[in-house]
Formats: sequence, structure tokens, C-alpha cells
Amino acid sequence: MVTILGLISQFLGVAIICLFDFSLSSPLPSFVYISFAVCVFLGQTFDAIDGKHARNTNRCSALGQLMDHGCDAFSNCFVSIMISQTFNFGGGFYSVLLLSTIQV
Repeated sequence: MVTILGLISQFLGVAIICLFDFSLSSPLPSFVYISFAVCVFLGQTFDAIDGKHARNTNRCSALGQLMDHGCDAFSNCFVSIMISQTFNFGGGFYSVLLLSTIQV
């Protein structure tokens, strides 16, 4: 459940972008960038907490580990979208390069 909360918080950052600027190329109000930082912080915090919590309660499983890594892959995409918007890359070459670099 904690893993899903981390993924949802990262998705909220991308949803906020879609509400203000779908093209990733125009500057946004400053509170949107602050919400990016909060969403990324919460996502990373929940990601760090979930493994520790599972080990402490002896609820570790291969399925949980697979789900954690899958959610991490999605959250990396979400973070790269937020970074692309922050630097106003748009949907072009630099956004694809950033996403590829983060995924590798």
C-alpha cells in the first residue's frame, strides 16, 4: 500500500502539469514548482519506507519486490516529465533524451 501511495504522489505532480500546460513548454506559476518538489519528496519517502516496513513486519515477498521495482520505473518517467516541464523542453528531442538517460 505504501508503494502505491508513492506512485500516486508522483502521478499527482504530472496531473498538475496537465492541468496547467500539456505541451511542457511554457513557464508555470511558482506554486506548481513547489508542488513538484513536494510530490517528488513524498514519492521518494514512501519508496524508502515501504521496503523497511516490509522487512520489519516480515511481509517481504517476490511479488512485493516486483511491484516496488515496477512502481519505481513509472515514477522515474513521472519525474522526467516534471523535469522536462521545469526546463521547458517541450515534447522534443531533449525530453526524449532525458527520459532515455533516466531509464538507462
